[in-house]
Amino acid sequence: MAKELDTKDRQIIHLLSQNARRALTSLAKAINLSRSATQERLQRLEDSRAILGYTVRLGIAERNGIEVWLLVKLQPGVSCAQTVPIIQSFAGASEVYALAGDIDLIVHGRADSADAISDMRDKIASLATVADVRTYPVLAAY
Repeated sequence: MAKELDTKDRQIIHLLSQNARRALTSLAKAINLSRSATQERLQRLEDSRAILGYTVRLGIAERNGIEVWLLVKLQPGVSCAQTVPIIQSFAGASEVYALAGDIDLIVHGRADSADAISDMRDKIASLATVADVRTYPVLAAY
């Protein structure tokens, strides 16, 4: 069984979510641990998949293309695990979230054109495991 995250682990994750490029020594100082203890915790968080990677978040002016959210309802009896890997393989689908409630999945995507967004939506809608897809293009981000 995976070790539960303690306060220091959560602090590391919070600080890195604000700035994934934060220097290890700065991170160690912020959580009041030695550099080596912080490095060990960081490695454990990566090994346990609590941290899956580091990324760059683009500012509004640097975002290219059309951003979209697709709300997906699965067929009765279908699990998210059956559908998510297929959706993740589609060009433009950057993140997939499983939900509780009326909607089973939310897909976050980006494409160069409305036609490419439409193609991604059509591919998702054509899956035998999918009952319904609602498409919400992003007009502005704040």
